[in-house]
Amino acid sequence: MLGGTNLLLTMWGANVAAPLNTVHLGYGIGAVFVNLLVRPFLAQKVLTISNADNSSDNSTLTSVNTIEAKSNIFIPYTITAVLCVLIAAGHTFFFIRALKTQKQILEIRQVMMNQLENIELYMYI
Repeated sequence: MLGGTNLLLTMWGANVAAPLNTVHLGYGIGAVFVNLLVRPFLAQKVLTISNADNSSDNSTLTSVNTIEAKSNIFIPYTITAVLCVLIAAGHTFFFIRALKTQKQILEIRQVMMNQLENIELYMYI
């Protein structure tokens, strides 16, 4: 969370309030809904009941066994990993775009400064 906050502060500067609140809201919503995502894939206990009837003693034996079903927790982890990679790719895209924009602005300033220097040189000639 700290790295994302730092990235938002760098990207948005003084206008960081709305994006920062949105990120923190998303964190809370994700904490609630992750339970809904994971629950269907968790192992559930299965009860098996076996009746043994012994007619010679005229008694009935009942045994209840609890068997753990196989958990498929790999699936929600994979879903979460794919979502994280997509979000990271989006952040990387916008970061690279911001760097390119900043580089273009610096190049334009350099050209303008060169033109001003040339104008000043011609004025003295």
